Amino acid sequence: YRVLTWPLTLTPVRSGEQALEFEFGLTARVPDRDRNRDSSRRSPFGGSMLEDFFGRTERLNVATDAHSINVRPLPEAGRPASFSGAIGEFSLEVGADTDQAQQGEPIMHSVVLRGHGNFERINGPSFPQHDHWRHFSPEKKFEPSDSLGLSGNLRFDYIFVPQQSGSLQLPETHFSYFDPVQEEYIELSAPPLPVEVAAPAGSALQPPTSHAPELPGSDLELSRSLTAEEAFLTLDYRPRPARPIGLAVLHSPAFIALNTGTGILILGSAIALSIRKRRRADPTYPIRTAAKQALKQARQAYQQAAQQGDAEAFYRSGQQAVRHAATIKTGHPMQSAESADIAALLSDPAAQDCRAFFAAAYAHRFGRHSPSNLNAAQQQLDNILQAL
Repeated sequence: YRVLTWPLTLTPVRSGEQALEFEFGLTARVPDRDRNRDSSRRSPFGGSMLEDFFGRTERLNVATDAHSINVRPLPEAGRPASFSGAIGEFSLEVGADTDQAQQGEPIMHSVVLRGHGNFERINGPSFPQHDHWRHFSPEKKFEPSDSLGLSGNLRFDYIFVPQQSGSLQLPETHFSYFDPVQEEYIELSAPPLPVEVAAPAGSALQPPTSHAPELPGSDLELSRSLTAEEAFLTLDYRPRPARPIGLAVLHSPAFIALNTGTGILILGSAIALSIRKRRRADPTYPIRTAAKQALKQARQAYQQAAQQGDAEAFYRSGQQAVRHAATIKTGHPMQSAESADIAALLSDPAAQDCRAFFAAAYAHRFGRHSPSNLNAAQQQLDNILQAL
């Protein structure tokens, strides 16, 4: 026997007792065993030779046994304002493609939901209108991690356009879902993202001048200054002879430079659009971008602490730098990773330096050791960051 199976996912849209039964039609080819047919056309196996080979086609209706399921309504108590129908278990990640922009320049604000649940009925988080920002409906992209589409990553890409310059913040993100295991609503939130917005280029306009152009080669004494229109009409205009245009223009330096510049501009635009498209499709890009900025700040902090001999600040900033570097390498948040997690990304001797550095950091933090020479520790830290 051959068994055919169709896995289905169902989402109830109303509560109460709901029937579960399915029916569909299929076409089957079955042998014809009619023994009343002409025996001269029958094969030795009991049927006609053509019917035994081809059979006959029948249309069949197949139905399942009737079942029912009791669909409970979602509780009204404790339902957050940000709830839009998500049921399951999810985590929230947010990020922006840049933290510096000009007024009027679009910024992509990405919201990623990871987990297990009814992704097909999830709407993106809503953001209120604000005088500082203008935003648009998001672009939705789902990447399933199973065949039924119940697990995976759901990404919403919003476009925010700053309406003024200064130190602004992308708004706080709120998303809530109902956990059917705990039977309660859970609201997730992400803090605002800071963005430095510069004034648009060329915002300072030059005031127009009202001076009329001087007439070249004119010795006339005018009783008043001519307007721009009058000066244009009184210009001594002598048409130049027409310049012949032929194939020689194709070899002129100006033509070659113009077309070369145009080609470079088109190629550069295509490359920039391709890079931007790949970044938008990569959910780890905002995480890596934020980690790179944080790594730069942490590196400056531990170098300054080493110069001042502040061991506690040195080890604290050094641990942060290692965790940010691991985040950049893996594309996953590792701000709370321990030495074993980071050492697994390294090979000896960098892994040994990582374990020794974290052990010394905890000894200074919890053992209150006196400050020591930090040159060896800084060399270990540089080896770890270089390996990552």
